[in-house]
Formats: sequence, C-alpha cells, structure tokens
Amino acid sequence: KANKKFASHRKLFLVGKDAPFSFVEAYKSLRTNLEFLSTTSNCKTILITSSVPEEGKSNVAVNLAMTLAASNKRVVLVDCDMRKSTVSRYMHISRSQAGLSNVISSRDISTLAGALVRMKEYNGIMVLPVGITPPNPTELLSMPIVEEIFSALQQGTVDGQENPIETIWNSQYYDVQDYLTLTNHLCTAG
Repeated sequence: KANKKFASHRKLFLVGKDAPFSFVEAYKSLRTNLEFLSTTSNCKTILITSSVPEEGKSNVAVNLAMTLAASNKRVVLVDCDMRKSTVSRYMHISRSQAGLSNVISSRDISTLAGALVRMKEYNGIMVLPVGITPPNPTELLSMPIVEEIFSALQQGTVDGQENPIETIWNSQYYDVQDYLTLTNHLCTAG
C-alpha cells in the first residue's frame, strides 16, 4: 500500500522552446480548435475537470493558458481545486496568497482584482489561486458570488481593462455535487 502522506507531486511539463515539437503543436491545435468553436458560440470560458486524480488536468490547464496567451489573448487561469490547489503549487504561488476562496468568503466582487496574480514568466497569464483552503469547498463554490466572479472574468473588467478575457477553470471534482455546482455557475453566467 502506498502511504497517502507521500502522495505524488508531479512536475509541470511546459509548452516552450525546450518542449518537443509534437507537444507544442498539440496545444496549438487545441487552441485553434477552441478558437474556431468560439467564433460560433462566443465561448470565453473553459472548464477542465475530471473525477480521477493525476490525469493531467492542471498540466493541460496551464499549458492551454500559456498557448492562448502566446496568441495575444488575455487569459485568467482559475484554480478551483480547493482541496489540493495543484495549479497554485505548479505556479509557485504561496498558499497564503489571497485567491478564489477569499473572494467568495468576502462576498465582495471588488476583492477579485487584488486576488489575481500576473505570471510574467508564463506568457503573462493571470492566475486566480485557490487562496486559503476552506473546510467546505462544495458549499463555498455554491455561493451566488461565484456566478458574479464568472461574469466579471468573462466581461474582462476585473483588472481595469475592458478587453475580453479567456478564462480557464481547473478543478478536480470529488463528488458529483462539486461538478454540478461549477457547471451550473458556468452556464448561468455564460
């Protein structure tokens, strides 16, 4: 039996000049396909999730965000994995950094801009980290302000600019309720 205390902490493999050509091209192809889809549906939000741990959700989310940003798109990567905060760990964002849980708990949408972290070394994407780990992630994600957060990010007005923002929400769902809560907010705000 593997000891859960020593859980896997995989490294992030990034799209970049040292990455294999096929790896980079796979993300560019994904970006092109998403851009094609968004021209007909005006989709500005992507939810990457799974019920199975360690499938590479965070890796896909970070690399897709970087690939979108490389084509001069404004991108916010939202770490919704309130239990593990893998994106925040990959991006070396301190667990004490204000984030999504802080914005939700404050019930004040004006705190959103202060919680965004601009990652210059990752093509300038913005990250909304988890923030303080809540004792009740599902209940927190079901609060009405989450819809406001979705809307504010989609409108692109959170950082003083009024340009559209591509938003990637990364989440591990641990039960069906987590998934339903996030997709309900996504569909309502969109």
